[in-house]
Amino acid sequence: MKYKFVLCLIPLLALASCNPKGNSSVSIDKTYPEASDLVYNDYFETTEYDLNKYFYNSNHGLNLPDPFVLEEDGTYYIYGTTDRVGSNGVDCYSTTDFNHFTRYMNIYDLGSGWVKGGIFAVEVYKFNDKYYMYYSANDSDGKRALNVAVSNSPTGLFVDYVGKDSKGNNIDLKANKWLTDPSNYAPLDQTLLVDGDKLYLYYSVYHSGYEQYIVGMEMSDPVTYDMSTRKVLVRPGKDSPDLPDNEITLKYEWEIMRGFWVAEGPCVIKSPINNKYYLTYTVNAYDEKAYTVAYAVSDSPLGDYHKPYNPDRFWSNLFFGYAGLSSKSSKVYQQWAGFHAGTGHHSIFKVGDDYMIVYHGWKNRGNPDTFNGRDVFFDRVYFDEEGTPYTVGPTYSPQPLPKAISGYENIALKAQIATENVENDKALIDNYVVEHYQLKGEDAKEATLKEGTSYIQLTFDKEYDVGGLLIYNSAFYNYMTPEIEFINFKNNNAMFGCSYPQEVVNADMNFIYPSSAFAYDFPEDIKVKEMVICIKSSESVRLNEIYVMGR
Repeated sequence: MKYKFVLCLIPLLALASCNPKGNSSVSIDKTYPEASDLVYNDYFETTEYDLNKYFYNSNHGLNLPDPFVLEEDGTYYIYGTTDRVGSNGVDCYSTTDFNHFTRYMNIYDLGSGWVKGGIFAVEVYKFNDKYYMYYSANDSDGKRALNVAVSNSPTGLFVDYVGKDSKGNNIDLKANKWLTDPSNYAPLDQTLLVDGDKLYLYYSVYHSGYEQYIVGMEMSDPVTYDMSTRKVLVRPGKDSPDLPDNEITLKYEWEIMRGFWVAEGPCVIKSPINNKYYLTYTVNAYDEKAYTVAYAVSDSPLGDYHKPYNPDRFWSNLFFGYAGLSSKSSKVYQQWAGFHAGTGHHSIFKVGDDYMIVYHGWKNRGNPDTFNGRDVFFDRVYFDEEGTPYTVGPTYSPQPLPKAISGYENIALKAQIATENVENDKALIDNYVVEHYQLKGEDAKEATLKEGTSYIQLTFDKEYDVGGLLIYNSAFYNYMTPEIEFINFKNNNAMFGCSYPQEVVNADMNFIYPSSAFAYDFPEDIKVKEMVICIKSSESVRLNEIYVMGR
């Protein structure tokens, strides 16, 4: 018999696709388990994790800021700006599990064409058995333009496109630039949206000395864009791109924390729930801790895009990242001092039926006041019942891999829940983890366990093989649950006296790290049809979400 208490942070995995069933009238089994044969692992002690179930957000040494992921046959190729050579060449990495990475160096032939370096934000797409690499670069005069290279392999060698477009016109992108924006300002951070048989190009325009903003246009084939459809889609600090240059909207002032206003690194996805288009983009400067991902939404690929606004949320259209103020006098800023800073330029991609986000963030995750370069990180993306995408993170500990890789999914979403002494129990299995505690209304998305003894019982539709469990604590320091009395899986499998890890609590700042959890991994699956969680507390506490890794 062996017991180990597991304490780690892992975010929620499944799409919001169920209607959780709460039923407090169901009889709850309150039997205190007397013994257990269950073996489980403590990641805060061992720092080891099952590479078949989890991936880990650490500094992987992937020096590819502005990352993008292309999937092919279960292999994920990562491209970006290659810091290894000061952006004067292109590398990529491949992985099948987000734990192990293989590097391919110098996959682009810089050659003797117009491109002289400064190759930024590389993205690769496959069309008709050819791989098309889109990038921005400088010419011999330091002027920036967009260009396209092609290869027969995702790992190169890529050469600038020379051939014909779909109408038979000759194109030579070794000798000629592909796209220079009519604004006469530098285009960069290009990305594509493939929407059925339609193709769209998006990029950021660098308005020297003042602003970056995002434009989009239609494409007729992978090397032909239609400039007549060009449209400004998003400008930082504004709820409409038509506002005058010197006018901002105070409700979006968090997007412009410094004198140079930034909206860059666009990514556009179509929600599988509501078929709306979500333009995610990065605001603030890359070396600023508030370099963060925002979003806008539209009914069509080229807009009009609008930014959501809630008067109770300073960061109304925040999608991902540091939601603290830029002033050190701010209590919020101080409390978020350990939060991963500089999480910005990104792309969203699919792993089977699930979605992930790849992004770069500061290497120095524990000290957001010190910028020391960028690395590549991953987290999960989900959609709420209305179809709006959201994510949890940046995360710091082993996280469950998507079902397509691990075989496990969150079976709590399929469970019937019964509780005693618990208010708002449906919040425990609604697939939403409260993260930004300082946003008003978020407390309503957690379950409250009143003073005394509380029970939570999950009953599944059948017996599952369970390989792990996560119980997310409250995002609110004053309401965090310090200990779980027991977790009973039946069949002589139980846990006792599980304490919350102090590694994710800052008592001096009254702060609990976002999306942190009581988390347990079982080296060998256990059979579970029903489970009961018991918590005793001398005051009211809260829990965020329950995730059960089953198959």
